[in-house]
Amino acid sequence: MRHLHLGNTCLTQGEDTHTMLKEHLNNLVHKTLKPFGHEAAICNLENRFGPHGMRGTDFYGHQFPIVYRAALRNFFEFHKRLPDAKALPFAADHLFFSKFFRYFPTTPNAAGKLNAPEFLDQKRFSNKIYIPRRACVSNMPLSTKDLSLVLGWWLKLDLGNAAMVKVDPSIDKSGQKMLRALTKKWFRTQRYGWRWGEWWYSASPQHIFMEEDLTDRMPGDEYQLFMKWGRCVMIKKKRIFRSKNPASERTIASFYDHVGNHIPGKQYGSGSHDSLELSNHLDVMLEAATQIAAVFDHIRVDFILLHDAPALGELSYCTMNARIRYSTAELEALARQAVELDIVPQSEGRPSHEALESKLRQ
Repeated sequence: MRHLHLGNTCLTQGEDTHTMLKEHLNNLVHKTLKPFGHEAAICNLENRFGPHGMRGTDFYGHQFPIVYRAALRNFFEFHKRLPDAKALPFAADHLFFSKFFRYFPTTPNAAGKLNAPEFLDQKRFSNKIYIPRRACVSNMPLSTKDLSLVLGWWLKLDLGNAAMVKVDPSIDKSGQKMLRALTKKWFRTQRYGWRWGEWWYSASPQHIFMEEDLTDRMPGDEYQLFMKWGRCVMIKKKRIFRSKNPASERTIASFYDHVGNHIPGKQYGSGSHDSLELSNHLDVMLEAATQIAAVFDHIRVDFILLHDAPALGELSYCTMNARIRYSTAELEALARQAVELDIVPQSEGRPSHEALESKLRQ
């Protein structure tokens, strides 16, 4: 017999495991919500966005217990344990609870691909950071009367994940019909992430748009900068070995601290490598990410490295929907610093930048 340990509860895996797990999760919703009363410190996370700031608990309202239950199940499927609200031992635990208790802006909504450039001082970085060209922005599916396409560009969904398709320059009427059907499905389907707590994809109107194809200008490197109150804590560099067959593409990744020291280890489910040379454009990426992230408790700023400059990618709140684990204690500790919830009463104020930098040097 295999046993599943959920806190102090042990379930024997068998025919009734699914039912027992469901009952346990139903009970757990009420148990884990107990620490989150109005006096709990986790409810006192600072809102720097004023009336435009929102938490998952605010967004879901009376549906919160339903979504919270589904989020617990999602977390358990990957980690084979439940999130620990008291000890918050790993980065994944902080990310899980941040979905419901951390404030994020809704106007503009940083989760939207189209909005990411709005958080960058484009005048300051006009010759340093490339903003991909976009066109044909629409708040409705493609129609026969107005089939707005740029051949050879990508058709993308603004708020979502992996919803994009490249428009073949030789597209025929059958291909156009397929694209119309696809965009109708994008708008008709429930927003990505709503069911398991990534509510920000549902917090503003949906759009589709065309974006230029940068493949020929990309050496295959991407950077993810994990930011905490405007300070870089961790850097992830991904190298993609592209192939004409997408199924044959291979990715490796390396991690670094905020000054570029390589941190051994890997993120499970991601290819690893001892160390990859960092780009000489890293300084400008750090400068831009620092400006973007100044008001964010935590955010991940992505860049795509072109041959001549970095291009701004997406802004992300919850990496892999908290379905992440790291292979070494050092890497896990660094990742945790980048995403940890500041569990302090508002009356005590925010930690100073000097205190944060001191902590990062430890």
